This record gives sequence, C-alpha cells and structure tokens, in this order.
Amino acid sequence: MYSISLFFILFLIYSFFGWIVECIYCSFEQKKFCIDRGFLIGPYCPIYGSCALIMMLFLDKYLNDPIALFLFIMVIASLIEYFTSLLMEKLFNVRWWDYSHLPFNIEGRVCLIIILGFGFLGLIFMYVVNPIVFGIVSSIKHELLVGISIFLLLLFLIDCILSFIVITKLKLSFSKFTGDSTSAIDVEVRKFLHNNTYFISRLFKAFPMINISLPYGDEIKSSLKRFISFCEKENYKYKKMNQKNDK
Repeated sequence: MYSISLFFILFLIYSFFGWIVECIYCSFEQKKFCIDRGFLIGPYCPIYGSCALIMMLFLDKYLNDPIALFLFIMVIASLIEYFTSLLMEKLFNVRWWDYSHLPFNIEGRVCLIIILGFGFLGLIFMYVVNPIVFGIVSSIKHELLVGISIFLLLLFLIDCILSFIVITKLKLSFSKFTGDSTSAIDVEVRKFLHNNTYFISRLFKAFPMINISLPYGDEIKSSLKRFISFCEKENYKYKKMNQKNDK
C-alpha cells in the first residue's frame, strides 16, 4: 500500500510539473499567458506523470550512460505521445495537439523537435529533479503518505469521471476545432460546468452506490458524502442567486 501511495503521489507531482511545462511552452508560442492545458480540469497532465514513472522504473539502469538514457527517453516519449493522441482522437473525434506545422512530424502526433525537447527534459528529470522529489516524498511518514494519497486519488477520480462525461457531452461541438484544440476545448468544458452546476451534484450522488473495497474505504465514502452535501448546498445557492437575478 505504501509503495502504491508513493508512486501515485509522484505521478501527480510530475503530472503537475508537466502542466507547468505545457503552460510555459504554449504561453511563449501563443505570445499570451496560457493555463488551459491538459485533458483534465485540474492542473496536471497525466501523460507527463506516466512518462516519469516509466523512466523511474525502467531507465535507472542507464544512468551511467547518458546517451543511451537520452535515446530511450525519446523512444518512450514518442510512443506514449503518439498512441495517446491516437486514442484521444478516436474517443472524441478531435485532435488535442497537432505538430503538422513543424518539420519531421509523424501524422502531426509527434515530431523530432518536440521529442528532442522531451529527451533533454528527461535527462534533467532523471539526474536532478527525481532524486530531490523522491527523497522529499519518501521521507513523509507512511501513514500520512497513505492518507494523502487516498485523498488525492479521490479528487483525481472525480476529475477524471467529470472531465470524461462533460467532454463526451460536448463531443459534437468539438468538430469545429482543428489543430491543437486543447485550450479551446478546455474553455468549452469550463463554460459547460459553469452553466450546469446541477450536473456536478447529480454526478456525485452516484458515488455512495459504489462499493469501495480499498483500505480506508469508509473514510472515502464519508468524504464523498461530505463533498456531495457541499455541492448540493452550492447548487441551492446558485439557483437562489439566479432566481433573484431573474426578478
């Protein structure tokens, strides 16, 4: 349980770092401040967290050979990015990123320049970032780490379910987007959530029906019930406010 909790928290941390990298890159590219990155509503890009965990688990034996490590990082990043792009496009009929305007690209899903960038970032990650972050996270007391991971898992699952359902509902409207559509889609999702607060409370009402077999399952159910109650209260306030505005 401790190992799972440790790697899950590392996954979220590196997904958050990836979101920061995406925001910085897109801000420079679009010449404006950009934070609308990623499939999920929260500030994290799981594709980065996944790459980081794979590198941690399988590439540590190449730390003494930077050239081999660099090449393997590029291969892993290429495969994950290509098949993630393909899967997302099949699911939602929209391209989430597009490198067609860059040279040496494959179907616009991956390109040499971006992969080289991932290679250098991967070296920094393996030699500098991961040793520091891993040391800090692994120093947290076991019981506290497990508790934090369960709480974060709860939030992450809610985000995944909510994002998937909302984007599925909006899928037809995504046909107007072309190229790198992540920012535009993110705006549409947030607009939908803002205009459909009832949808959130309806979604969370289904969670108490789930039989949670994980350790601390009762605590998770209790947290969900409190969150549902909060959503219902906020939804009530929202409706009251709209009624006053209509008058």
